[in-house]
Amino acid sequence: MSSKTGSSKLDKKTGDIKELRSRSLAYDPHFAYVPEDDRYILSKGDAKYKFNVIGTGVNGQEHITVTHLEGNATIHGVYDPNPGSFVAAERTNARFEPETKLVNYDSLEACCNDPE
Repeated sequence: MSSKTGSSKLDKKTGDIKELRSRSLAYDPHFAYVPEDDRYILSKGDAKYKFNVIGTGVNGQEHITVTHLEGNATIHGVYDPNPGSFVAAERTNARFEPETKLVNYDSLEACCNDPE
């Protein structure tokens, strides 16, 4: 059984109950007092992928948020010709990775061809 912030799920094949990591709780500032080494369900884990976001208006910022909440990836950089959208993207990204600065690509081609 799983709830919005639940921590267990029934594996239908084995009948075992598996613990789930809650991405939304991992970033909740109310749990910041718990040391990272003492977290399991609240662990942020390691990102496996780096993404670039093209267009960082309202929908692009939502993609940044969901990417972080999913927990398998991080945002590497963005391309948006509107400087205000880049600032908003940095602010959104900083909610999850305050120490990481986004790459601000000057062209769509540079964003798509970055080997990082």
